Amino acid sequence: QIAMRYFVFGLFCYFGSSIMVTWVLFDIVQAVLITFILITFLFALFRQSMVIRRAFITTLPFTTGLLRGNPVRSPDEIGQGTSTG
Repeated sequence: QIAMRYFVFGLFCYFGSSIMVTWVLFDIVQAVLITFILITFLFALFRQSMVIRRAFITTLPFTTGLLRGNPVRSPDEIGQGTSTG
């Protein structure tokens, strides 16, 4: 969850800085047009990140991958039944 928050925060910072640079470098008509396009993309990316978040963040318990017992046979068990000569 923390990584997703940093991702969304970084996304807003990137688009915010892009919009500010647009207002510095372009005249007013172009700046308004580019700002509208960037805000539209920001909204679309935010919506998509929410879809991804709902897909990966669940309330179900996680599988730990913990192995119970000894999954590797002991050398004594491996040597039984084989000829060594």
